[in-house]
Amino acid sequence: MRAGISRVAVEVILLVLAVALALLIFSPVGSFIFSALGRTQLVGGTTTLEIISVDTANSQIYIKNQGPNTLTNALGASATGWTVTFKTKSGETTLSASAAESSGNGDSNFDPGETAVLTISSGWPSDATQTDTFTVIVYGPEGTRAEYIYRP
Repeated sequence: MRAGISRVAVEVILLVLAVALALLIFSPVGSFIFSALGRTQLVGGTTTLEIISVDTANSQIYIKNQGPNTLTNALGASATGWTVTFKTKSGETTLSASAAESSGNGDSNFDPGETAVLTISSGWPSDATQTDTFTVIVYGPEGTRAEYIYRP
């Protein structure tokens, strides 16, 4: 029998040192990420829009405010900031749209849970029809965005 440290004990010590070193290296990064996520939740995050349907016959797009924030003065005759981009086989077309409340409390604010209808008045793209697949991207006030793939 020889005196000294056994091989198993050395492997356990090395494993403990490796785990401790990994915790020291990744701990500040993990702490930074979790604190940034916590600050985002305190602020409330960005408002999420959802495209519910696309009506190619009437040049309309129905959207819903999923929250968490209200888009102030986003609906009605004085509302601005709505654009729609169509990605079709022939390329991209960006058009402005007017927004009106479809369901809600009747004011000019686009509250969470409300539905609005965007109307394209300046010419729906000719290849964005009921028989073609295309992508619709809606850009709204306060940096909101929604994307929808229309499939006939």
